Amino acid sequence: MAEKMNMEPEEIQREPAEAGYLKVAMFLTDSYSRMLESKKALEKQIAGSWIYTINMAIAELDNLTVSYEGERVQSSNISNPTERIAMKLTDEYMARKQREMDAEKAACINELLYISWKIDVVEMAVKERLDTNQKDIFTLLFKGHKTYKEAKGVLQKKRGERQYNRDLAEAKVQIWDAIIQELELCSSLEQGLSFLERLRSEAEDFFMPQKVDKA
Repeated sequence: MAEKMNMEPEEIQREPAEAGYLKVAMFLTDSYSRMLESKKALEKQIAGSWIYTINMAIAELDNLTVSYEGERVQSSNISNPTERIAMKLTDEYMARKQREMDAEKAACINELLYISWKIDVVEMAVKERLDTNQKDIFTLLFKGHKTYKEAKGVLQKKRGERQYNRDLAEAKVQIWDAIIQELELCSSLEQGLSFLERLRSEAEDFFMPQKVDKA
């Protein structure tokens, strides 16, 4: 997991309404590149085959048969592994396994919708609410995971202007502000409410101090 931001939520003063979304905005920027990777992986997975085939069933049942042989259960009078596979390989079995695959695909599609929504929140805020310099800083810090030193070097080469740590820190706050505004817009739209509730919970878990087990 990428390192968390060096500015914690409590260090930034906000109005009460905005403060509720600050952790969420920080969580979104921190996890942005991972979300892009997850989206690509899910798209690839969903595009694959979701048909439960006879060959898949035989392989799965064969593994069960191997396990069965290892346990050497004496209660069955069917000792031939091929016969046991044939007995289990019924239409009902195939239909049940296909339902399981259909449910898994539906879960993947729902997860893709959620991740795509989170990405859209970030990218809409960047596109519509940030200036060119802020967009560059977003790309360098949150997509490219550059250090302040690296980001300043890139920006100086690009613009011929020297930037300081405080400039980048202020830009980060402006980026979070832009995402907060986008989240507030989402809260007024019925479609985003369920996703927003899940996102709030994720952000809270992300910033929750980890418990250290005492020996």
